[in-house]
Amino acid sequence: MHEPASFLDAAATGRNSAWRSVAGAIVVFVSWQVAAVSGTLAGVGLASVLALPAPYDAMVRLAGVFMAPIGLLSGLWLVQRLIHRRSLLSLVTTSVHLAWGRIALGAAVWAALLAAAEIVAAMLEPGAYRLTFGAGPFFASLVVLVPLIALQAVGEELYFRGYLLQAMGRYARSSWVLLPAGAVLFALPHLGNPEVASGGWPVVVAYALMGGLLTAVALRDGRLELAIGLHVVNNLAAAVVVGTATSVIAGAAPMFTTAEASPVLTLTVTAVQATVFWLVVFRGPQAT
Repeated sequence: MHEPASFLDAAATGRNSAWRSVAGAIVVFVSWQVAAVSGTLAGVGLASVLALPAPYDAMVRLAGVFMAPIGLLSGLWLVQRLIHRRSLLSLVTTSVHLAWGRIALGAAVWAALLAAAEIVAAMLEPGAYRLTFGAGPFFASLVVLVPLIALQAVGEELYFRGYLLQAMGRYARSSWVLLPAGAVLFALPHLGNPEVASGGWPVVVAYALMGGLLTAVALRDGRLELAIGLHVVNNLAAAVVVGTATSVIAGAAPMFTTAEASPVLTLTVTAVQATVFWLVVFRGPQAT
């Protein structure tokens, strides 16, 4: 794989010494976790005071959890401005504008792959799917949770594939180093998710596989928009289309709910989807 130098070399602009990168990574992570903890406590407290019906109660608590990206994005903005003297956009592209078409392409292709997998699963085991659509909770979820869940995906891309990948790229340009590093760094913060507790090692590998795919896509495309589109639609699909009881966003109000699939099957499907995504998106010359 050839890594477009312009993307990795974005870290060479502004103030870019190693200590700044390490300090910045720590500041962003701490800001992210502080927002997560404080948001979770606030959500629990607010839900206790309001005493809402179950779907709305869960939504308020989950909204508190998803205050985390506010801290993540705020930390990134401050670090970029004050420590590196670079713009937040430089974590995405060296261009002066976002490539909205690439975001849409990543989202559309991954959405199609998710839909295909769910259709096949529903045909093979239709009884596993329950219609859980409720107009009130569903539309409340669109207003309250969907923006926060989308921000979480964007923030993770800017941090893992933008900030950390660019920082590592200043010292190791080989994909044999950057890909596994990106996979492991992405999997680690997700180890506390309930899916891991119920699914074990295959779920951990699936997270690492997603991290590796997103890293590979960023390196191949030379920018983050494709990865952002993929990541956002992946998270939103679980929140508003088909959810599972053990999902980290189980408090959302999806249209359908299904039992958790076999972890090994989930890992296998993810691997197939990642392969097809790569072949579809990069079937022609690299976009610029």
